[in-house]
Amino acid sequence: FAALRVEHAAQPRVRIVRRRDGPIFFEQVEAAGFTHVICVTISSGLSSTHAIFETVSLNFPHLTCEIIDTLNIGVGSGMTAMRAMELFGQDVAFADIARRARRVAAQTRIFILPDTLEYLYKGGRIGKAVYSLGSALNLRPLITCTPNDGTYAVIGKARGRKKSIAKLVELAQKGVDAPRRYRVAMAEGIAREELDAMLARAQEYFPDAAEVIDAGSLSPALVVHTGPGLLGIVVQNLDEQP
Repeated sequence: FAALRVEHAAQPRVRIVRRRDGPIFFEQVEAAGFTHVICVTISSGLSSTHAIFETVSLNFPHLTCEIIDTLNIGVGSGMTAMRAMELFGQDVAFADIARRARRVAAQTRIFILPDTLEYLYKGGRIGKAVYSLGSALNLRPLITCTPNDGTYAVIGKARGRKKSIAKLVELAQKGVDAPRRYRVAMAEGIAREELDAMLARAQEYFPDAAEVIDAGSLSPALVVHTGPGLLGIVVQNLDEQP
């Protein structure tokens, strides 16, 4: 995060997952005596992580592996892993954990509000025309991960910070699949005060949520692509079991 605060500093970059990283993970798991693995990854549409782990797992025939592509990012992926851990704690069978984790991944939606278009433009995620026009009009895009391929998509725009935050909450509210049980996580990237303000009104925004989670700071890997001042809301529509 520190590098993002320095004016005119070179934009930080994210190191891609290397193919040699995968075997290390599975070797450690096997050495520890485990026989079954559920690996929850960020979107295959945004990272090679899923493909690498899926391929490498085939080289470990003594491990029963389920590699779950969440088609999501950051806290959105993490909440699927959290659900898998909850099911494990309830002594749910391995195959059922994997099946239900995949289902809840498809029911988990992330909504992201960057404070600037600059980093999306530098990262090649928006064109120069959109960047120039949006910056001139003080427009902020609201972004999600598409459910079909897990890539970024702009699902809304608003002018100014206050209206943008209101739009972020509105989109997250529409992500609730009523009457299904759901929970919400809120996170920030160098925007703690604004996150605290949203959390203070969480009961108003999401009165029926089973849980509202303060997910704290988002991964710097995500903020590298969107810039400081990032706010995010994740809505996880839970499966039929409590």
